[in-house]
Amino acid sequence: MFTRMFIVMIVLLMLVSACAPVRATDVLEVGIEPATETNTNQAIKDELQPILDAMLGGSLDEQVAVIHYSQTACANVEGLGGPPPCSEGVAEGTELEVFPTLGSEGSFIEPENMHTFLNNSILKNLYAVYRVTPNPNIEPYFPEGEYAMLFERDMNDISLPVVLRVMDGKVVRMDFSFGVSAADLLKEVPVENVLITPQEAKAWTESVR
Repeated sequence: MFTRMFIVMIVLLMLVSACAPVRATDVLEVGIEPATETNTNQAIKDELQPILDAMLGGSLDEQVAVIHYSQTACANVEGLGGPPPCSEGVAEGTELEVFPTLGSEGSFIEPENMHTFLNNSILKNLYAVYRVTPNPNIEPYFPEGEYAMLFERDMNDISLPVVLRVMDGKVVRMDFSFGVSAADLLKEVPVENVLITPQEAKAWTESVR
């Protein structure tokens, strides 16, 4: 008798459990994986790969192919860091196609001089990649880009690191520094903005060469 009652109770409990509403916490989410930092960094590397290939092992024509020229109105103004100056016979306000660079002062490279410019700007190794923090004080003719590729470079044992500013897979500006190491420049970048660390950049550089 006891055994029969016990069996009946078990069956009732099973029926109650089967009819109980399913809670959200009881549902197993299958096949949904959040985006990971690794996936994000790989997407960035895929975007920047053509630039790295061109700058570290490509021909001058291949390097020129990853350069983006800005359309900027010329003006004859005094001082450093202004818009591109107008050539003789060119009216102020004329739109010019130029590539901006920043160093001790700003300058602009015209397309016909780009091969010579790049030939004199040979890069050594990629040191790091970081996301650019917008500067509200920068002039519009010096585009900041979205990503910055920091390269090591030296001449006569003097460190001359170069930063390539990138937007939409193209180099939109180059920044030059004198007598400071790439490591010191990276220290000025917020840690959370660093996308490719020096260790990762070293391995990436070696995979290209």
